[in-house]
Amino acid sequence: MANDIRIIFEEIGAFFNEIFDFQDKKIPFLKPIAVFLFLLSVIGISYVGYRWYVQNREQRAQLVYSENFDEYTRVSGIENPDWNQLEVRLANGYSRYSNSYLAPYFLALQADVQLKQHKDQEAAATLTRVINLTDNAQMKEGYTVKKALLQMDMSDESMQKEGLHSLLEIARQKGAFSDMALFYLGRYYHYINNNDDAQKSLQELADMQWVEGSASSPWVFEAQKSLKNFG
Repeated sequence: MANDIRIIFEEIGAFFNEIFDFQDKKIPFLKPIAVFLFLLSVIGISYVGYRWYVQNREQRAQLVYSENFDEYTRVSGIENPDWNQLEVRLANGYSRYSNSYLAPYFLALQADVQLKQHKDQEAAATLTRVINLTDNAQMKEGYTVKKALLQMDMSDESMQKEGLHSLLEIARQKGAFSDMALFYLGRYYHYINNNDDAQKSLQELADMQWVEGSASSPWVFEAQKSLKNFG
């Protein structure tokens, strides 16, 4: 592709050189028109070149991410895995392809690897970067829930409060992950012996009608089972 673009540029350059050497005084606007056409050609070829560059970048990013994901799967199945090495690989992959559409996925997998090493603070910070990077609303919501649950499991009280606030916000939004948020709110309230709020959250989940396909939601099913314990 790069050679094709270079050849096109050479052919256009040769063509316009012939025009610029034209000495017929009866065509006074030929040079300005030629310059204008040349600029349009450069813009067009630059656009094609940029599209080629983006496509090539995405293909390379997909290959590198796939290799890292395969390594994650492999390492998960062995004793004494070297998670730190994979974390470094993923960090390098993100650094190299930070402008790729896959950039958030490098970070998301890196956060999982950090959790494997019990690096909760680092994982929470990485998930924040994932949430800020992605434009996909459902992905943003899903990783917000994941980060909130991680924070609520920390010993730092300020982190616990921040996580609880995020989980409450997701539950109120009535989005794709609101059922999951409500279920874990119910479990959290039950854990701290706030049975009234626990039952309220689980009942709202069990009765919810605002998510398409809610009848088949596993969180609704789990909430219905949990409510029986409140008898």
